[in-house]
Amino acid sequence: MKNKQYNDKNSNVIKDYLILILIAAIGMVITINVFFRIYYVSRQSIINMWSSKTIVLSQDIEHYLEIPRDAVLFASEGVEDLLDEGASNEEIHQYLIYEASIYTDVIESNNTGIYGYINGEYLDSSGWIPPEDFNVLKRPWYTNAVEAGGEIVFVEPYVNVQTGTYMMSVSKLLKDKKSVLSMDIHLDTIQEMNVKMLEFKELEMSMVIDKDGTIVAHSDPKQVGTNYSNDGEAYHKNIYDGLTFDNNPLQNDNFAEGCFSLNLYILEHIVQECSNRAN
Repeated sequence: MKNKQYNDKNSNVIKDYLILILIAAIGMVITINVFFRIYYVSRQSIINMWSSKTIVLSQDIEHYLEIPRDAVLFASEGVEDLLDEGASNEEIHQYLIYEASIYTDVIESNNTGIYGYINGEYLDSSGWIPPEDFNVLKRPWYTNAVEAGGEIVFVEPYVNVQTGTYMMSVSKLLKDKKSVLSMDIHLDTIQEMNVKMLEFKELEMSMVIDKDGTIVAHSDPKQVGTNYSNDGEAYHKNIYDGLTFDNNPLQNDNFAEGCFSLNLYILEHIVQECSNRAN
């Protein structure tokens, strides 16, 4: 009889322990579930906030680059009219100087003026005289404009031979299919816009990258001009692949916003895990 009571008592104790373990397990599952729900909501809130800021930055860059685009478009129309009237290159050169002065007042010193290849001659509103080995027909601003067939084209960033700084050219082929007008604009202002994003503590990295992988602006100024598609860094290649392939390996930790016809993308890195994924 006593043994039976003892066994029943032990059985009840075991049941109580099992119930406690079950309750603890259920409590742990609920706690983990609540934690991850809070984490997810918080993370999505940060991502949504930065998506908005990224769009704003994209719009600022677009607005900044609209000025040289309009300058080239309007100057091209004027030069085409002058060519139809049989104007000399000297007259066209004076016209470019006048047009450049108008836009220089608007965008200050962030450009090198309006220049181009007209009637087989290089004309530059700034008065810059190219070196003897300067081949206009091989310059990106000329070749890209010819390939675009008369559409306005934004040339990928390159080092300007006149200033030694990174610039972006806006170019257009004229209707004679040989002459090209162009304007270079410094990327310093875009770099400044991008760096301002780091004033927000949630952000650990910000960059503007073009479709070919060249860094136009970066929170680390030393990265400007680097081509992430072929510089040998696995992390950089991972970022580039994330922009050029449908299965974006960075889409959970970054968001990109394209800038109108420029094929530029803005990436904001928020979470630390992103930098570990490429290793």
